[in-house]
Amino acid sequence: MDENKIRQIVRDEVNRGTNKSRFELKSIPRHVHDGVDSLNISEDNVLLTKKLTTQLILSESETFTLRNVYNVSRISYHAIAYDSSSSPATKKATISGEIIFGKCSEFTGSGSSISTSGLPIVPNAGSGNTSAFLQSSNSIYINTGNLTHTSVTAAPYLVYAQDNSTIYAVLSLDSYKNDELTFTSYIATSWILNGVLIIE
Repeated sequence: MDENKIRQIVRDEVNRGTNKSRFELKSIPRHVHDGVDSLNISEDNVLLTKKLTTQLILSESETFTLRNVYNVSRISYHAIAYDSSSSPATKKATISGEIIFGKCSEFTGSGSSISTSGLPIVPNAGSGNTSAFLQSSNSIYINTGNLTHTSVTAAPYLVYAQDNSTIYAVLSLDSYKNDELTFTSYIATSWILNGVLIIE
């Protein structure tokens, strides 16, 4: 037999074996996380991207807890606060707030330079899943009945809205323990806070 023919046959056989291993279906051995054959995996060790997206409407001051939320890294809330005593509402504020979990520092601007104190901002209550979190809120308040009562605010809360003298809505995270997020709200009489809460 011709040497070139032999080389061609060998090449074909090698390619056939290579392609078979590349494209054949491989079975996955059965496995169960039962703590014996494989370790148990707890839910709080599983990283999820989006945990909760919901509409949150508050009309009174209260403290409430969201449960079964694990590995929280960020909370954001985009809302409108408005005075429901008139229709349409003339007093209203648009609010965008955020909470970031992790090691946070306080930065202070001074002239042309920015310095940091390097001190972590720690949760108000107890020990939780994270060593620190930072809350921040920005709002624009407008009274269409009296345009002199218009203000822009930034504050260390998830939600904070006020005019020049009166606070209308506040929402803050008090603690994050295990799988529980505890919030406290202050809502002025006849006011409603309505927005989308996103927990990641």
